[in-house]
Amino acid sequence: MTKPFNILLVDDNKELGENIRDILEINGYSAERVSLGSDALLSAQNKHFDLALVDIELPDIKGTELVGKLASISPSTQYIYITGHATLDSTIEAIKQKDVISYEVKPLDIDRMLLTIQQAKIRIQTETELHKSEERYRRLIEGLQDNYFFFTRDASGVFTYISPSIKNILGYTPEEFHTRCREYLTDHPVNNDAAQCMTRSVKGIKQPPYEIEMYHKNGATRTLQMQEAPVFDSSKNVISIEGIARDITEIKTSQSQLVFLADHDPLTCLFNRRRFKEELELRLLEAQRNHIKGALLFLDLDNFKYVNDTLGHQHGDELLIKLSCILKERLRQTDILARLGGDEFAVILPNTEEEQAQHISKQLVELTRNCLALDSLNPLHITVSIGIAMFPAHGDTAETLLANADMAMYQAKDEGRDRGCIFSLEHKIHIETQYDWKRRIKIALEQNSFALYLQPIINVKTRKITAYEVLLRLIEKNQEVIPPLKFLGTAERFGIIHEIDRWVVVNAIRIIKELKLHENGIFLEINLSGKAFSDNELLSIIKREIGENVLRPEMLIFEITETAIIENIAKAQHFIATLKSIGCRFALDDFGSGFSSFNYLKHLPVDYLKIDGSFIQHLSQNSVDQHLVKGMVEAARGLKKLTIAEFVETKETFQLLKEIGIDYAQGHYFGKPLSVYEALQQFSFLQNSNG
Repeated sequence: MTKPFNILLVDDNKELGENIRDILEINGYSAERVSLGSDALLSAQNKHFDLALVDIELPDIKGTELVGKLASISPSTQYIYITGHATLDSTIEAIKQKDVISYEVKPLDIDRMLLTIQQAKIRIQTETELHKSEERYRRLIEGLQDNYFFFTRDASGVFTYISPSIKNILGYTPEEFHTRCREYLTDHPVNNDAAQCMTRSVKGIKQPPYEIEMYHKNGATRTLQMQEAPVFDSSKNVISIEGIARDITEIKTSQSQLVFLADHDPLTCLFNRRRFKEELELRLLEAQRNHIKGALLFLDLDNFKYVNDTLGHQHGDELLIKLSCILKERLRQTDILARLGGDEFAVILPNTEEEQAQHISKQLVELTRNCLALDSLNPLHITVSIGIAMFPAHGDTAETLLANADMAMYQAKDEGRDRGCIFSLEHKIHIETQYDWKRRIKIALEQNSFALYLQPIINVKTRKITAYEVLLRLIEKNQEVIPPLKFLGTAERFGIIHEIDRWVVVNAIRIIKELKLHENGIFLEINLSGKAFSDNELLSIIKREIGENVLRPEMLIFEITETAIIENIAKAQHFIATLKSIGCRFALDDFGSGFSSFNYLKHLPVDYLKIDGSFIQHLSQNSVDQHLVKGMVEAARGLKKLTIAEFVETKETFQLLKEIGIDYAQGHYFGKPLSVYEALQQFSFLQNSNG
């Protein structure tokens, strides 16, 4: 809806005034007529008028005086005088007043008056829109002033105006910048390009946005993006330059960081894997061209996961940073160090013989071992395993060298960790053998070639079968039965151990139903791998199988090793607590084999302690083992846990265990592990015998 144009008519001639009012309203204006100046002031206080037609001679006040008072009430109102006897002097004096735009002489020329009013309307509306635009522009400037300042330059290129917001960006007042702006320029090459753009702008050539680098008043450097345009007169001559400067320092810093992160590890600031491979390819070309040797070291921290799990990821990150500093301090300037990811590092040693590479590797192992104590309250020394591959002897591409150095690193771990190991053909054969095992495991999973064997667990007092321990076997095509020690290490290394754990759990739980163990109160003890706690799906699979097979959870005893718990104690505690909350039980395998067995026992809600077989095998001939086993049994009783002895192979051993007070026993003395079919036959026989 169009806003009405309001006109106030102040004239004491009633007939003339009413005629003018009617004419104005016929022409679309909103008009109000009053006879006295006092009435006009009252109307102006109650309503805004865009234009006022004022008779100079009024009964109570002079028109010129009235306009002054009206202007104080409504500063934006414009005025036209009406007079019956205008002289040149009086006319000049009248229109000198602010906001008086014209005068009309009686008798009025109505057409001329309407034209004047129409022109006034256009002018007033234009000025109103301009004022609104300027107000929006002003608010925009105020809103952007922290990052922008505005400027103008004259035709010679000299700054003629700088907005005050420059102080927020560069620290200078506009006056300081005017007089000394050239002194604030840095010597960055970008300023040469900026000077050329500024010169072309003065010549009337519009420029794209350009950058300029200047010193802040505090000495820091700031990068500005300048956008300007020439202003022309009617003859198309440049009369000024108008522009806006934007502070893009943070943007440039972020861009630089992105460029840096494309090649570097954000934690240690070392080269990342991508950049390292590029550098390795370059060094290989250089070595080939100049017929020189070099070495690649592949480093992996030993038990780094334990650091994260026990001390937290922050300590883990601090350890990685500390290690990177140690490596950089020892290495030569020509050597290239990178973090490949996680706790893996790599080093290129250009122009290096094998003996020298082994010497450097040995030094890095020693430095790591001696320097990486992390927590004064819990001193923890970390070791590193290093694989060494020489080039070109052990590979002429980055991929081959990295693969061979990785193989050598794993060989160092297999030999005991905390050492370096140089790549050899024997290592390669060993790794290839592992890859072959990986293939065979995959096939076994796909073709369901695994089998479960059962070993009875005997109640020492009653000599009756109380439970069966589930043992995994791999059945080859030639029916060879392969024990898990042959392939579980490979499964863990290649990340397929979770699939095996799941297969064991699903098939073991189904055995309970098949053998009807649940009807006779016989439990099933299921071995879980050391990586089971990190399997996010295993808990839900166990719960699902219990539900689908309608089993009481207390029929299941899950066997876990002390080593697995130590590697991931937080997840182990969660895993155990979750299954115990629904009724499952847990046995701690190989108890006594680790130095921290009793320490961890306080924090783990296990139900059974399986005493390591190394204490049981020679029990009848070794009094030390007898005392140790007695101590373990007493400790278990104090903690209200039951004990199971493994590797019981003779009658003498069983008799001693009975005297010591062991609760349960298993081993070849009671029978070798049986297939499910054999166990079913044995179980049926025992049931019939008891009947």
